[in-house]
Amino acid sequence: MRPVRLRNYIFYLLALTITLPLLVLSYSQYRMIEQEIRKDDLLLVEDALALSNNIKNRVDSAKTLVVMSASTLQVYGTEDKSALRAILKSILTEVPYFLNIHYGDVNGDVIVFEPPKNARNESNEGVSHTNRDHWSHIRNRDSVYISDVIMATGAANVPIVNICAPAINKSGKIIGYAVSALDLKSLYEDVVSGLDIQDSAVYILDKKGAPIYATDHVNSPEPLIPSKVLKELVANKENAQVLSRNDASDLVGAIREIPGLGWYVGVFKKEEDRESAIISMAATNSLIFFFLLLVTFILASYSVRPLTESVNKLIEQVREGNAVPTEAEKVHHPEELVELQKAFCRLLVKLKSHQKSEGALSELSESDVQKEVELLKEQYEFLQALITLLPSPMAIVDENGFVRFLNQSASKFFNKAVAGANFAQMLKEKFEEDNFGFNLHGMSEEKILKTKDTGEDFLLQRRELPPIKGTRRSVYLLSPFKEPDWNSK
Repeated sequence: MRPVRLRNYIFYLLALTITLPLLVLSYSQYRMIEQEIRKDDLLLVEDALALSNNIKNRVDSAKTLVVMSASTLQVYGTEDKSALRAILKSILTEVPYFLNIHYGDVNGDVIVFEPPKNARNESNEGVSHTNRDHWSHIRNRDSVYISDVIMATGAANVPIVNICAPAINKSGKIIGYAVSALDLKSLYEDVVSGLDIQDSAVYILDKKGAPIYATDHVNSPEPLIPSKVLKELVANKENAQVLSRNDASDLVGAIREIPGLGWYVGVFKKEEDRESAIISMAATNSLIFFFLLLVTFILASYSVRPLTESVNKLIEQVREGNAVPTEAEKVHHPEELVELQKAFCRLLVKLKSHQKSEGALSELSESDVQKEVELLKEQYEFLQALITLLPSPMAIVDENGFVRFLNQSASKFFNKAVAGANFAQMLKEKFEEDNFGFNLHGMSEEKILKTKDTGEDFLLQRRELPPIKGTRRSVYLLSPFKEPDWNSK
């Protein structure tokens, strides 16, 4: 396997240095997008609920106004058209999502209509509504009726929802009807004015799934969402769901039922927008990564060249074994390699010095070496015999207080003690203990001790030896002591 060059190692390290932070950044961005998606899902659910409540409130208000209008018809009767017109005009002015409102008699003829004329400047009053969709549902009906979405004819030509309320006199007889047409676009704009859902797709559907109003679909009586799918979407009240569409991109959002109306409202966003956000992030990060990688390699190729040249010079000096580098081998930067070259030169000088010493030693004859060894051996045996036969007890003790060596006199004096014994304990067993005890570390260099059995006095002397391999040792010597008689002549 071919060794990897230093330059390649540096390139790999730089690539890794760029890749890891970018991966961490990408993961953080992905997590942020996930959190934003969860937040959007929650907002879609909340918006659907808020929109449902707003629509219900608007329709309930419209229903109340229509019922009040019917009560007015009951009071004024069908003859006082000026009073009835003033009431309808004030209602139409106050409620922006009323497309029109009128009074009709029990025969289906219009009594008063506001506005009185349609876009073609034709009168809306005196017209029979018996052929209109709402008349078939309210004739002889004594309760409020709210229609599904229908296509207006005559006064307007847009999808509407009719709200109809009967006017019943004191005898319980129906004398007419108050009928309003809700402008679904104006209703939607009024409902969403306080909600931040302008960028969302909003569906207001009747109980069959047909659009009462839809922001991203052509108004059609055909169901936008099948009733089975609609029920499944409504059943999940906590989370946003994906709505698959064959004729357009999938949507994600929430649908809520409008209580009391049988309508449904849904707030959606395109699923592809979320996917495109993730894809865009990945593409952007990839471009940034490759750009940074390219820039890094270009800059590294220039910045690494002096370093590799200096390393090659040092390698050449090591290969040649020059204690002093030639001009071609001399390293000028970086500082660390300059110091390394100096250290190598010093090491090489010492190595050559040792080689010279080794050469001088090798010149000695074998017989000379043997003579030196014999002489050292004789000196060692002489010193050992001298210490062993010394009449005074002597012991060598290490820094931990254990006996490393004792001569024959010491062994006999301390009852056949051997090396390895605790010297302080040996003194304690042989001599009487004074106020200072037998603490070897705090003991003075000379101390007078009295034996327990005979009461004789002995002088204990201590001397420190030079450390051997970092270990400190002390020599202890015992000799009989007799206090001088200062009174003798």
